[in-house]
Amino acid sequence: MTPFEQAVRGAALIAGRLRRSMAAVGFLGPLDAARMTTLDDEGQDACDAFLKRFESLVAQLQDQVWPQAMREEGEDPTGLTRRMVAEFMDRLGLVPDARAMARVNELRNVLAHAYPLEPARQAQLLTEALRQCPLLLDCVARAERYLAERCKGAGEAC
Repeated sequence: MTPFEQAVRGAALIAGRLRRSMAAVGFLGPLDAARMTTLDDEGQDACDAFLKRFESLVAQLQDQVWPQAMREEGEDPTGLTRRMVAEFMDRLGLVPDARAMARVNELRNVLAHAYPLEPARQAQLLTEALRQCPLLLDCVARAERYLAERCKGAGEAC
């Protein structure tokens, strides 16, 4: 298995887990400050799992899938900013919108901080992350299609 194939398969696994977490958080109903303060342990765990999986998928795409895709194209991602890599992925068709992906990365950076005493902020960040999930899942689907095309063109079974 090539490093690119490993990266894409890893992203697909995380994406499946993220989908399950999205469903679990969706069952909690509309998220606002009041709802955040009344979550039981199971609801809090669902939110935590969702956020971790969201962050993990962003990291897998940015740190594994896209640099490996660049290498597949004969390009060296070393020294490039995440924005530059996302723009390259946009040109390759692995990202539908590099600017939107930059906003997702900014959100990921904000999510890395805990706000346990700010339920309104928690609700806002969770809601925004949920809104961004279709973009991430689309990026994974695009990477899977790209991998399948590369394998078919090389006459390999992936």
